[in-house]
Amino acid sequence: MPLKRMSPVEQKVNEFWSHITLNMRYRDEDTKFEGVASAITFYRHSGTRVLLKALNSGAPVEHWFDEVSLTPVDADGTVGFVNGGTSYP
Repeated sequence: MPLKRMSPVEQKVNEFWSHITLNMRYRDEDTKFEGVASAITFYRHSGTRVLLKALNSGAPVEHWFDEVSLTPVDADGTVGFVNGGTSYP
């Protein structure tokens, strides 16, 4: 069976949206891990996942988290957006 080309209406139904902004710093409330949001994945039957990247003793570390458990964090550790949300911390 050949693949069907999607109409603009069908494509609109398949769009996804997230509260996460890439290149912003976030903290996972369960583990307290902090890092920069580098990727977002959307799953059909589960929640949105976000990849946070950070440095640990100079080595890159990355972990996936549920979007709902993340809070934006300023470079000084306070809740908020880093540099107004325009750049890496």
